[in-house]
Amino acid sequence: MGEPLTRDNTFHIKLDAFKTELLHLKDRSKTSLLQIYMDEKRKVVNRQFAFGGYLEDRSWYARSPLYGKERSIHLGVDIWTDEEAPVYAPLEGVIHSFADNAGFGNYGPTLILKHEVNGMVFHTLYGHLSRKNLEQWTQGEAVSAGTHIGKLGNMQENGEWPAHLHFQIIIDLQGKEGDYPGVSAAEDVNFYKINCPDPNLLLGF
Repeated sequence: MGEPLTRDNTFHIKLDAFKTELLHLKDRSKTSLLQIYMDEKRKVVNRQFAFGGYLEDRSWYARSPLYGKERSIHLGVDIWTDEEAPVYAPLEGVIHSFADNAGFGNYGPTLILKHEVNGMVFHTLYGHLSRKNLEQWTQGEAVSAGTHIGKLGNMQENGEWPAHLHFQIIIDLQGKEGDYPGVSAAEDVNFYKINCPDPNLLLGF
């Protein structure tokens, strides 16, 4: 995110613990209330970044028909901060694919990088980016660790979410390009726990 994420600028937030507080957000026209909620949480603790979410059961995905009632378990880590915040590649790799996954509750502009470390191939997904970034990416282009790969999108382009990065590790993309499920049904979570391991393995929170 352009600077080391430490105890001084980052705090952990468990959104599954706030189901009751978030029930009123089922009306998509009230998405801005979620932005206010996140801003207030960061302000109270005086931190630039909030993070969390791996394997959280978030009932509020039911707000969007994209997920239905059965898909509610989050498969990545979210890093919540300001619009236009820069995003950098944590490892060297190549641009595997990208897409604008438009629609309420979706990723919006999404980038997937492919990496190989000690003979192991895996991918990292970056969701909710800015639409401007779509013009800078080229499939197959090499990316060094620390390369600026995009900025966080605003609510009008990122699937109607408060500004944040959805970061996910994926072993097997199962033939998908520019997209991969970021939320699982409970009955499928054992598969996804293996195919999408904890992003903290890389982030080191």
